[in-house]
Amino acid sequence: MSQTNLQKFYDSIHVTPNPDGTFTRSSSSFPKTPPSTTDPTSPTLSKDVLLDSEKNTWVRVFLPRGTLEPDHIPGEKKLPVVVFVHGGGFVFGSPDYPPFHEFRSVASRELHALVVSVGYRLAPEDRLPAAYNDVFEALTWVNGGEDEWVIKFGDLSNCVLMGESAGANIVYQIGLKYER
Repeated sequence: MSQTNLQKFYDSIHVTPNPDGTFTRSSSSFPKTPPSTTDPTSPTLSKDVLLDSEKNTWVRVFLPRGTLEPDHIPGEKKLPVVVFVHGGGFVFGSPDYPPFHEFRSVASRELHALVVSVGYRLAPEDRLPAAYNDVFEALTWVNGGEDEWVIKFGDLSNCVLMGESAGANIVYQIGLKYER
């Protein structure tokens, strides 16, 4: 690949190569959607939960609107849980990227499910298997019942792991490695 084409590629993924072989990503390179905890026009409620501050791994949890209403009886019928892993070629994307946020929000509403969207570490800053380990960490977090929404509203006996593109690869590999 020519230097010009290589620079175009780096520009397209918003990274700058450093002399020591590492890369620096522009932190403001992609738009972000805030969680929708109070927006009455959103089809769901969502919140961000930090999993590991050192690795900066996190999840965005989505609940269908109405789940937190006073007339909803928690535990009466818990929601299926969908753990979703985004695509982006292992290089870009996160749960707050607008198209990913919107899709998870609509999925939560339409499926009437608690959706957990995983924010994993990206290449080239973090090499594989970091992304796989981060998704497994998120699954462990879901299963550990460390979050109020997951405990109150999630049916862990009815849990599905989904992914798109690179996320589908991660889901497949985790399924092979950790099947019971």
